Amino acid sequence: MIKKNAKVLIASSICIIVIILIRFINVLPINIDLNIQYSSNIETSQTSLVMGNKHSGIESISTRVVNNQSIFAIDPQYFKLDELELMIDDVQSKDILIKNVEISSGTDNKKVSIKNYSGEELANYIDNKNSFSVEGNTISVEKLNGESKITFSDSFRNDFEKVIYKKSVIKYYLYAFVLFIYIIYCSRVLFLKKMSNLKYAGIVLATGILILYLGNLSLNYTNAENSKDLGIVTEDPVETTKLDKVYSQNFMSSFDNLSGINLFLYPSENETTEDVYLSLLDVDTGKTITNQIIYGEDIENSEGYYKVKFDKQPKSQAKSYRIVLKSIEEKNKMPAQFAVGTSTNYLVANMQSNKEHEAKSIVFTPMFERFNARTTLIIIICLGVLFLAVILNYKKLNIPAKWAIVFVYLLFSIYSVYRINYYHEYVGRTPDEDAHISYLAYLEDENDIFVPDYNKIEVGMLEGRDTLFIPDNAVYNYLGHPPLYYEILHLTRAVDSKGDGNYFVKDSRLLIMNIIIGMSGLLLAFYIGYSRIKKEPIYHLLYASILTSIPMLVYGFSGVNNDNLTLLTVNIFFLGMLRFSENRLNFITYLLIALGINLTMWTKVTAGIGVILTALIFLTYSIYKQKNFKLINCKEFFITLPLYLITFAYFVLVYKRFDTFQPALQSMDIPDFYSSVFYVPFEQRLHMNFSEYIMYYFPKFFQTWTSIESHVSLSKENSWLSVEKLGSMLVLILPTIYLVIKNKLKDNTMTLLKVFYTSILFTVLLQFKTSIDRFYIDGYPGTHQTRYYLCFIAVLGFLCVKLLSETRESINEKISITENGANKILSNAISIFCVVFTLLLLYGDFIYFLYYFKDYLVS
Repeated sequence: MIKKNAKVLIASSICIIVIILIRFINVLPINIDLNIQYSSNIETSQTSLVMGNKHSGIESISTRVVNNQSIFAIDPQYFKLDELELMIDDVQSKDILIKNVEISSGTDNKKVSIKNYSGEELANYIDNKNSFSVEGNTISVEKLNGESKITFSDSFRNDFEKVIYKKSVIKYYLYAFVLFIYIIYCSRVLFLKKMSNLKYAGIVLATGILILYLGNLSLNYTNAENSKDLGIVTEDPVETTKLDKVYSQNFMSSFDNLSGINLFLYPSENETTEDVYLSLLDVDTGKTITNQIIYGEDIENSEGYYKVKFDKQPKSQAKSYRIVLKSIEEKNKMPAQFAVGTSTNYLVANMQSNKEHEAKSIVFTPMFERFNARTTLIIIICLGVLFLAVILNYKKLNIPAKWAIVFVYLLFSIYSVYRINYYHEYVGRTPDEDAHISYLAYLEDENDIFVPDYNKIEVGMLEGRDTLFIPDNAVYNYLGHPPLYYEILHLTRAVDSKGDGNYFVKDSRLLIMNIIIGMSGLLLAFYIGYSRIKKEPIYHLLYASILTSIPMLVYGFSGVNNDNLTLLTVNIFFLGMLRFSENRLNFITYLLIALGINLTMWTKVTAGIGVILTALIFLTYSIYKQKNFKLINCKEFFITLPLYLITFAYFVLVYKRFDTFQPALQSMDIPDFYSSVFYVPFEQRLHMNFSEYIMYYFPKFFQTWTSIESHVSLSKENSWLSVEKLGSMLVLILPTIYLVIKNKLKDNTMTLLKVFYTSILFTVLLQFKTSIDRFYIDGYPGTHQTRYYLCFIAVLGFLCVKLLSETRESINEKISITENGANKILSNAISIFCVVFTLLLLYGDFIYFLYYFKDYLVS
């Protein structure tokens, strides 16, 4: 009992300390609004905030007064202000009575008040003292030349910055997460100690899912109709837009089961307002969601809002909509006008000019010149069934297990090369291929080896497969990756400069080199499995299927992408760490670890974080358990030390020159960044609170794991656990079980796998943190790709197979002792599960695409 109480006391102390730290640290503010509330109804054409900081200069944002308040949605670039001024363009009122100013965070009806300033308190935060007077608890702002103005002082701006960072709503989610971990730990120590880890993990997982479900339910309950306020944004924003012509515009929404939108309308200046015809379409399916007439008298009585309810709920969970508005011409009536929501809290959907979303003709091309899709599919299925029959009956066919396993890896290697060529020929356009090849063009001109001058690397445009053009006004390359992968490709001399920004690209050379790099990483992963997985062909069949059936992996080999090299470098590291865990502490082991870490860091920093964390944690654990500092105080380590120093020197030089370890577009050229796809103007952004962003991010995250998502996307739109996605999702789910299994045999390899998987999860969290920053600061909704983690596929596959094989072996041991029939059934069930798992993986990849995408889009 004393031991239990001590553990709970320590856990409680840690929990309190962490909560206190969260309370005082600065956390990213999201969806900040400044709400000016008036004590009397005023009629004004607009109110404006003049805002400035040293990065953006001086600008202003405007909104109309609705329900006695002006609500300004604050762009994150103004979270740190050099000046702040409220301008009220008054039409009829004598003086403006300001009741209070509120800083809040949130979207729609789910706002959290951060701080309120009453009129009396606000008086202490205003510089132009002569322009207002305090009446009770209200500020009366004097009108001068039809305009009222107050200038907020330095103390208000400092207080604004302080409170929005200190009281960020994200802190509530951090508090909830810490308390959840604390509760499950204490319940384990106090009440559920005797329960097995596996059962307890199941209870925790079920509880977590229930909490998320109830949280999402309450999120929707607060806004039962699930309507979203929608601001209209034109290409050149103006105060009003007359509907004397058809107005058509696309917008994006992240919200499932959307049942309506709120248009922010107001009547024409004349006495009567013309009726408006409205049509809303699902862009993805081309189907009409609603057609209706908005009557002019309804617009006149709408007080700024007109609610559009859908005739029928979109069953496809549409994300892309087109809204069409057209005036219905009648005599003696003027066209209606509607507000442009450039800086109001009504804007929560991403609106873009219709010119950017014109319908494009889709070109379909045959997949094969000799065989159609159905014939190819039949051939693959027949060969697959024959192959599976041979592997499952290898004993009856008198085939040695060793050769059956070799046959498995050989066939999957051939199958992978075939698909690489297919994807290259009929799909193409792997992610960021233009930028990667532009990097090679830079090396052709400059030939910098150690530290490239990232300020000189520009992004060109591929014209076909053999021509790259980099114009004079090209933007800087947004990749900023270390140069190893590009130096290797540069050896092929696949990019030749023709002058004037034109380059000839030898596509076949790039393809061959990427096949060599990618397949080398895959073959090394096959070797790891062959040498360390039990010699049962069914396990190796599953392992090979996992390694080759995550759609983006083999597809990535078909183009220029540095993810291909990280697969090789991470597997070099993985092999070295496996040898280290097996106490094979010779020079080859230390060399493999050093090469794996340093080559990965020289290729991609994201993957490098994962391998460095794994090495540091497992090395620290090994030294602690063995009480042996000779693990690093040895000649084998010191011989490889120069490799680490060279890598360290590279990143020091990069940081010294660019003030960052990985240069990005926003750190090299701010104007180019603001005009790029990676920055969305504030008035055109998709606005979500933190819960909504989580519900947006993770479906996107898993979508990129189960589909081909690139410039040409072959997407699976069904649920996460549909048949075509289930195999890929199991690769992510099964390893979590391994984390909770007790290491009774003190197996170092088991500990290593747990550490490696935990490091991968930490890297995923870092990416999620980066995505949050990019979304709420820059408005960019991307950076949810899972292809960054394909380099760890051998670790995930090894974990899945090791879990199943060790569980089956443990059951078989019990069978030999007790001859229990239930254990025999369970052992056979695991064997069947391995076969079904393999079939799900094979179906969810190439076979699925062949069946459902009879013709592939060619970019």
